[in-house]
Amino acid sequence: MRLHGRIDRNHNEIRHVLEKCGVSVQSLANVGHGCPDLLCGFRKQNYLFEVKDGLLSPSRRVLTYAEVEWQLHWSGQVQIIKSPDDALRILEL
Repeated sequence: MRLHGRIDRNHNEIRHVLEKCGVSVQSLANVGHGCPDLLCGFRKQNYLFEVKDGLLSPSRRVLTYAEVEWQLHWSGQVQIIKSPDDALRILEL
């Protein structure tokens, strides 16, 4: 079992775009154990984003076992995003 997460190719790009739009962004990628990649705060709301690389084939973007398990036990919402545009759409920017 992987103890620490890995950072997807587009992770830093998404983070940078969100921060430029005034979103508070905390990377959680190194938490591992299936924890989502980004914790974002915007307009007094919190968002959890699981980042997947939109350039990979769909079969290589599936959630890992740890990610599925984490989300099954989390009582809140987690959004899966593949690009800055996905995140901006969710945040209604």
